[in-house]
Amino acid sequence: MSVLSKILSEKRTHPANPENWLLKLFGGGVETYTGEVVTEENAMKCSAVFGCVRIISESVASLPLFTYERLEPRGKRRATNHYLYPLLHRRPNPEMSALNYIEAIIAHICLWGNSYSEIVYRANTGQVKELWPLLPNKMRVERKNKQLRYIYTLPDNTIKIMSSEQVLHIPGLAFNGLTGLSPIGYAREAIGLALGTEKFGAKFFGNGARPGGVLEHPGELTDPAWKRLSAFMQREHSGIDQAHRLMILEEGMKYHSIGIPPEDAQFLSTREFQIAEIARIFKVPLHLLQEHSKSTTWGSGIKEMNIGFLIHTLRPYLVRIEQAISCQLIPEAEQEKFFAEFLVEALLRGDTESRYKAYATGKQWGWLNTDDIRELENMNPLPDEQGQDYWMPMNMVPMRQLLEGGMPPQEPPVSQDSRSETRNKNPSYAVLRGRTANSYKSIFRDIAARIIRREQKVIISEAKKQLRRRSLDTFLLWLEEFYRGHAEYVRLQIAPAITAVSEAVSSLAAEEVGLEFDDTLIARLQKFTQDYIGAYTYRHNKSSEGQLKKVIREAVRDNRDIVEALEERFDHWEEQRIDQTADNETVQCASAVAKFMFAAAGVTKLRWVAIGADSCPYCREMHGKIVSIQANFLDTTDRLEAEGKDGPLSTYRPVGHPPLHRGCVCSIEPE
Repeated sequence: MSVLSKILSEKRTHPANPENWLLKLFGGGVETYTGEVVTEENAMKCSAVFGCVRIISESVASLPLFTYERLEPRGKRRATNHYLYPLLHRRPNPEMSALNYIEAIIAHICLWGNSYSEIVYRANTGQVKELWPLLPNKMRVERKNKQLRYIYTLPDNTIKIMSSEQVLHIPGLAFNGLTGLSPIGYAREAIGLALGTEKFGAKFFGNGARPGGVLEHPGELTDPAWKRLSAFMQREHSGIDQAHRLMILEEGMKYHSIGIPPEDAQFLSTREFQIAEIARIFKVPLHLLQEHSKSTTWGSGIKEMNIGFLIHTLRPYLVRIEQAISCQLIPEAEQEKFFAEFLVEALLRGDTESRYKAYATGKQWGWLNTDDIRELENMNPLPDEQGQDYWMPMNMVPMRQLLEGGMPPQEPPVSQDSRSETRNKNPSYAVLRGRTANSYKSIFRDIAARIIRREQKVIISEAKKQLRRRSLDTFLLWLEEFYRGHAEYVRLQIAPAITAVSEAVSSLAAEEVGLEFDDTLIARLQKFTQDYIGAYTYRHNKSSEGQLKKVIREAVRDNRDIVEALEERFDHWEEQRIDQTADNETVQCASAVAKFMFAAAGVTKLRWVAIGADSCPYCREMHGKIVSIQANFLDTTDRLEAEGKDGPLSTYRPVGHPPLHRGCVCSIEPE
């Protein structure tokens, strides 16, 4: 009996549970109850399946995969010299990048439930040289004499038999622990229904966006008349382009619609449900499939959504790959020392404000330094090891120091009346607040640079376009409009840094004056911080717009090229203004927050504190000056004389708190 006769004589396999050999013989798919033949390949024609596979595979593939070496007694470091490092991180074979390779094997697991890769070894060392993905539908796994054999059908239909040492096999969910179950095979009916509804919709619109109907004729049509009428209906009233055309019927004919409108058949609801059904199979949240009719239960923030997607969807794939690499690619003698691991921090990054708050906490409590933070933000470390110091609060000591009896003496609580005398003996809070704020200087500098470079890019580009074909007045109007819209960008950029400084400095200032935080104070501090952010935004935009308009007026007066003059001003800002902003804001923001907290605590007088013996003569002259908390240390009409200076210092604004001038690192404290 021939093979085909044998197949036809046997009892037909149920479509929902076909035998694997039968599926492979006929191309891997069977007909579902909807009439659609579903295979792992054509399932990708369903947009929901394609979206789920693409989201999972691209998300996993975009995460860096590193080889690590364990350190003694604890810790790890990247094993860049290990032979697996370039294969996993950059190029597993000469034709594929690491992203393409991981993307392919994850897609195989999503569709077939298994991923296979041929392992090519170096002839002289036996180390893994290349990894080549294999098609799962061409692979058969069997156990013979207690040994696994991988039987692969090559493109020329020849058979290649490989041992387990030659194949990197990553199975998905499996009953036997050997080969994974095909998600498509177990979800054929759900996918078939989705494909069926898509086909129904396509045919529905292809036939004029109307269901079928009948024409009623009072008499009997001759064969030529019937053929002419049929051709006319197909030509004039079939297809979406012919929808809603006027139908002219002759000889008393009538049209009766017999189709069911799609809304009555819940066509759209079915399609929506099938999207959710397929998303459930792959554990992909609906919002990632651009399905927003139902709200997510993972929270409204992108960070919560990313965490949920990482834990519930991606993590099993990551662990499968990591463990398969450790068990199959790393020799047993090296498995205790080397391992592979995905870097998932990129998925856990929150918005700018949340990150900066986390950095502030990490730096305040000593597990992050400035260079650690800059590395997380993809920035270079500070020069000369400036960012490698770790900071700790002054009132914290190691636990073992307590057990050894080495606890430093603590000053007893003091009353409001005696606080002034205590502060005179211990002025370190002013120094600590200054150091805390100064640790944010590099962040302020980067933000200022980002803002100014955006202004330069947009304004210079627009100036080159407009000044060639439009009047100068039109460009000046555009410049005003740009800075009105630019304000929101400035606010979003600077807000996280100012908020972080506000939280850090307010905690120190509250501790300094014995002030307890409550809901009212927190709300007031938040409003003060937002007002300060608004004031900074206003100051920056007014300064930028005013300076650029002045440059334009001077260029017109001197008959200079306006674009060239603007570029010179931006170059000047790049050289000086960025650093000036960082210097001023670290001191000004910290002083403003401290003054707010002192006022909230009922402090009535402030003292100026010059930090450091190398402070300038003007700052030394101000040292110790006491004013009412509502008053200014200097008004615009005041002139500050200092020994060693040829002339007085004049200010363009009232000085209610430091800085006194650029580079000033002075502080204030309660009197």
